[in-house]
Amino acid sequence: MISYIYCFSLHTCKRQIILVAIVLFFSHSILHAQIQTRDFDFEGHQRNYIVYLPDNYPDSLNFPLVIYLHSYGWTAQQGMNYTLLHQIADTSGFIVVFPNAISNWNSGIGDNPDWATPNVNDVGFINALIDTVSSHYRIDLERIYACGYSNGGFMAYKLACQLSHRIAAIASVGGVISTSTAANCNPLRAIPVLQIHGTEDPWVSINGTTGCHSADQTLSYWTNFNNCVQIDTTHFTGLRYDR
Repeated sequence: MISYIYCFSLHTCKRQIILVAIVLFFSHSILHAQIQTRDFDFEGHQRNYIVYLPDNYPDSLNFPLVIYLHSYGWTAQQGMNYTLLHQIADTSGFIVVFPNAISNWNSGIGDNPDWATPNVNDVGFINALIDTVSSHYRIDLERIYACGYSNGGFMAYKLACQLSHRIAAIASVGGVISTSTAANCNPLRAIPVLQIHGTEDPWVSINGTTGCHSADQTLSYWTNFNNCVQIDTTHFTGLRYDR
């Protein structure tokens, strides 16, 4: 499955559209939640993350897990506050994890020299994060999803390429696949993809730029890989994000 939402505005898609992206995957009804902050050492770095548990946790169910990847220069807490994704987790019945990058995700966005990223193994970190979270909580290992905003969207595509044995589907808001990620993309199976992008995005151009595929090129890559007949495209107008 390939889905595409055009937003005719700036970096766009604000919290409502990010929530739309994730709601496509889930349906349950729950009321409250609890927040926990945890950390662990990975390859010489202390990595930390926020976990949001829905009200009826724990019970006999194994919960879907959504990993939200924050944007360039932001933090997990800022991503949580901005998207309000945890509110959807509370009503739809899944666990959501907000991990912190080391300054920025090493997502391939650094192929553009204007966007510096640390030389760290973030794919390995997310893989270890899944192991760590599943050791503490009731996780359905067949329903692990990654979504991200801007640089987090780049990172979601990198996970689809390099962690396809663990990630069931991805959604990217304002992020595309980088040149190096595409060149080293070897998914083990078809990956459902949702791409949301603003036609006037000033940071990540919908038409592509140095080191980055365009939104259409990104979707063409996954359409071909997934053997899709066509892309399901939805257009929105009047949405705007002022950063």
